[in-house]
Amino acid sequence: MKTSLFALVAVVAAAFGLTQTAQAQYGPAPGAPYGAYPAPDMMQGAYPGGLPSSGQPVGYYGPEAQAPAPSPEQAFAGTGEADCEPGYGCNKWFAFGEFLYLRARDSEVAWGVPIDGATDADPLVRPPVQVGRVGVADLDFQPGYRIGFGRIINEASAIGVTYTEWQGNTHDALSTSAPNVLRPLVTHPSTFNAASDYLDGNADYGIRFKTIDIDYHSLFAYCCDYQVGYTLGVRYGELKQSFRADYAANGTEFVETESNFYGAGLKAGLDGERYNECRNLFVYGKTFLSLLAGESRATYLQGSSFDPVIANTNWKATRLVTMYDLELGGGWQNDCGTVRLSMGYTYSIWYNVTRTNEWINAVQHNNFVDQSDNFNAFMAFDGLVTRLELRW
Repeated sequence: MKTSLFALVAVVAAAFGLTQTAQAQYGPAPGAPYGAYPAPDMMQGAYPGGLPSSGQPVGYYGPEAQAPAPSPEQAFAGTGEADCEPGYGCNKWFAFGEFLYLRARDSEVAWGVPIDGATDADPLVRPPVQVGRVGVADLDFQPGYRIGFGRIINEASAIGVTYTEWQGNTHDALSTSAPNVLRPLVTHPSTFNAASDYLDGNADYGIRFKTIDIDYHSLFAYCCDYQVGYTLGVRYGELKQSFRADYAANGTEFVETESNFYGAGLKAGLDGERYNECRNLFVYGKTFLSLLAGESRATYLQGSSFDPVIANTNWKATRLVTMYDLELGGGWQNDCGTVRLSMGYTYSIWYNVTRTNEWINAVQHNNFVDQSDNFNAFMAFDGLVTRLELRW
């Protein structure tokens, strides 16, 4: 009897266990109370997309089931803001090259003009009558370059070295026929006589400058939309001018001059960039001020086929030259900012330099001390600049 009772209890227990297992796998039978399901909050935690469809096994996502909602961080990943690395990012080095297409301003030299007949009158006392265009040596746009490289210290600062060089040359020529003659404008007035006028003439004029900069650059405000920084450094600069005019008739005459400046000093500046939404396009601006302490030197030589040295002098003085640079433009960079292309317009102004025409004027008037008239003018360079920069 006990054995039969024990067997009955075992069968009932086994049947109850199977029923619970079936309910756990397939859900309660039709008509079962709601409480037979797990608690709704437990179901929501188990199935972020919602409860499974009626009649489907637990854990099965039907076509109408929703995928889990992404987190705010996941939703933001892949956008320009999430991928943005402001400033220099995680790069360690940079290098760039620039093509310059510049023209020298306020540098022209008037060297000759046709007049209505030969005369030995002093042109400064009794000016002749001009009958043709004035021969002027004036430079046009010509190419130059700038290269540089440096070390990126962190995302907001870097140190670099830059070398810039530009050289321009020009040639001008005049001719006339008797009874008109070509009057030189750069010879010493005390040497004029009836044989000082010619029928043909030409002039060659060249200007060259170069600078070497060692700069520390730092950003004081930057994000994915813009950056603003400053530059502190040192600069070495050279400005060289060479001029020669030749005149010919029965004999020849020439005037040859040089005017050079060499100096070094401090440099400071500001720069900024503004990006579009995807950061591939940007506009930029930068400006620098340099103070170069150095020396100006100039030479003058006049000679002819009959007398190789008619006038000969030279001059030297210390100078503090101020350089002001301004550049504005726009550009493109790839998604990670390691390749950058830009184009802009630049100005570079050298104050307190000795220009060739001023030096010739000083020799003609024997005035080497009046700073109001000589040796303290400025020369400007302006033009297009294109830049390729790599960061890695």
